[in-house]
Amino acid sequence: MRRVAIIVCTCLLLVGAAAGWGLYRADPAARRTGAQLYGHRPMLASLAQAAADPPSVVFLGDSTLMTFPVFPSWTTIAQQRFLDPLHRRSLLLATAGFDFFGYWALAGRIAALHPDVVVIIANLRVVQLGAGLRGFSDLIGETDLADVWTTLGLPYATRGLTAPRLLLARLLTNPVTEDAFLRFEGTQRDVHDAAAWSWLGPNEPPLSPEVLLRTFLLKRGRMHAAFDAPLERGNPLLPFGEAAIRKLTAAGAAVLVVVSPVPWEMLAEVQRYEPGRYARRIDVLREMTERAGGRLLDLHRALARDQFRDGDGHFTAAGAERVATLVAPALVPAVSATRTPPPVAR
Repeated sequence: MRRVAIIVCTCLLLVGAAAGWGLYRADPAARRTGAQLYGHRPMLASLAQAAADPPSVVFLGDSTLMTFPVFPSWTTIAQQRFLDPLHRRSLLLATAGFDFFGYWALAGRIAALHPDVVVIIANLRVVQLGAGLRGFSDLIGETDLADVWTTLGLPYATRGLTAPRLLLARLLTNPVTEDAFLRFEGTQRDVHDAAAWSWLGPNEPPLSPEVLLRTFLLKRGRMHAAFDAPLERGNPLLPFGEAAIRKLTAAGAAVLVVVSPVPWEMLAEVQRYEPGRYARRIDVLREMTERAGGRLLDLHRALARDQFRDGDGHFTAAGAERVATLVAPALVPAVSATRTPPPVAR
């Protein structure tokens, strides 16, 4: 009986493996699905393209830097209004949940571009360990070989990583292994979401209006709590931020850390904003930034309620324009002091 069970299980495994391989080879959309699951990885393509024509400014941040329909990123406004007249180009590297851990992962790649200025976003909502997209930690494989020892000295275990996993992550720097990884992940999701499963009944029962309302309120409460989460000197993400700033300044870049605006008026209404409490958190970020050789610009109270388009801290067009205007006095002098604009053709 035991032998029969082993044979049956082996056959099932072989059939499953063959089916998975067939789907992997046959479905041209599998890689696209995988890329959507790991949406931060297209940033690497942007970095590779930038190597041919390095930018003067690199913007590095979370979804508050991303462009949405009708709502442009403030970095786009800064490029058009303040950098274009100086004949300077910028590169935007942004994805939802990006934080100091991810900044360190890409610091070597960015330093190799030798930008004049790197603008880093410090969002009080994501300076926590739980931030980041699915597979976010695989970017740690992008660190320079020379920085492996530095990485091993950082508190990477707080992200569920081990030393062997840090080294295995380097496999994804190879286009072949990255392609296989994304294809298999995409295939897995495509199989999971296949319409054929509906023959067995709905995957989940429809949610009642009461459950939907309770879920919304719970999510909203968690969002408020995330903005008001403690930020102390012992926060495990701060060493990653400090290491990233040191790496970039050592390459000759001026580093500007911008504390992203938060919907403080909304938070105050639910007792999640107290000026002194937030000021102490900003001081922790300032100490870390200046110790590493960067400069901090605190904009956490820069916007009014109507300049946010949601409670997550994303900006309206007017809010984005104001942020760009406030960052410009710190950004423009750092850029114009480093390079002479090209001569005007006659």
